[in-house]
Amino acid sequence: MMKYIVMMSIFLVVFAYFVYKPFPKGAAEPWKQSMVATGYEIVELLGFVSETLGLTSHINVTRWITTMSGLVFTARNTVLVSEELIDGVKVRISRPKNVHHTLPGLMYFHGGGFVICDPGCMASVTDLLSEELKAVVISVDYRLAPEHPYPAAFDDCLAATRHVIQHADRLGIDKYRIGLAGDSAGGGLTLSVALKLSSNLDPQLAPIKVIGPIYPGLQAFDFRLPSYIQFKDGPSLLSLRRMAMFYLNYMKANTTYLTAFLSNTHVSKSLRQSVYASRVSPKLLPPRLQTYSEAPEQQDGDEDVSNEIQSILLDPFFAPLMSDDATLKMLPPTCVLIAELDILRDDGFLLAERLKGLGVQVQLLYYEGYEHAFLSFVDIYSGAANAVHDLAKCLSQYL
Repeated sequence: MMKYIVMMSIFLVVFAYFVYKPFPKGAAEPWKQSMVATGYEIVELLGFVSETLGLTSHINVTRWITTMSGLVFTARNTVLVSEELIDGVKVRISRPKNVHHTLPGLMYFHGGGFVICDPGCMASVTDLLSEELKAVVISVDYRLAPEHPYPAAFDDCLAATRHVIQHADRLGIDKYRIGLAGDSAGGGLTLSVALKLSSNLDPQLAPIKVIGPIYPGLQAFDFRLPSYIQFKDGPSLLSLRRMAMFYLNYMKANTTYLTAFLSNTHVSKSLRQSVYASRVSPKLLPPRLQTYSEAPEQQDGDEDVSNEIQSILLDPFFAPLMSDDATLKMLPPTCVLIAELDILRDDGFLLAERLKGLGVQVQLLYYEGYEHAFLSFVDIYSGAANAVHDLAKCLSQYL
């Protein structure tokens, strides 16, 4: 018996050594963050092993685990939860208990790189937002890539939003007090839907009052922004490789293009000299973030790859930062939430700086010492609960 205990102990020590993920200096809650990051590494390992053995794909393993994790969130007894189909799209609805008058509404688009997760993954956050905002929060279960590539997720989020505005009375929502929010990929969808509705005004639809992109992914044009270089290996969930694979799946591009994405050669030289490059220029970032000392020398772009993906890469509903200033200027007040230790940090700053320069009302919520997707651990990180509170406070000023 002792022999097996010793062998198991050695195995666990070796296993922990290989999957343990230390956090960089400056982490806000380092032990908790390291444990969360280690959990991600275990998920990655399980996915790799399952795919290698031919059991199932890496994506399917990750989907199953994230779905299971969403089932064990801390339920809030102040919120009523229901599910229904609206315009063919499944949604999860959170509404404050014992409130019978008309309420503001918030459409919520979950993250997961357009490939994994569902509304259950962010149930703790959406229920807390419903409680704090005293609003009906509608979380959209949009279709996922690669089975349903772009524009499926965008189409579903847009259709659900239009339906809610048009049928707000039935849902107990004031159609003149509706906002949009979402995290990561969902943050990008928040911008995409807002851009579509604000640039194609429908007199039958009340305008969106406010948007709240949370550490949003807003472009796949330049993977050499300072935060992309600094956090190319994480920490935690989102590395450059994972993000590139998410985008490749979403755009249904050939996965052999991964090498070009990782080396930032998926964009041709001519595109790098175009107006599109100026829309994601590091020069738009706050001065302290404009450079990173370990930036590698840029190689020439692959013309074949660039030509193949150019139309989708420049599509503002795929990559909102590709929008021109005239279109961005039409956006409603915006609450941008950014994490410091996040590869997507600079996407959020670029959005905030461009909007401020155009006169759009912007509030920047910046969280030092936290990583991408930290709000997903609102029941673990004290800073995540504070961030949700801050976001609710910002959104409530306009709803």
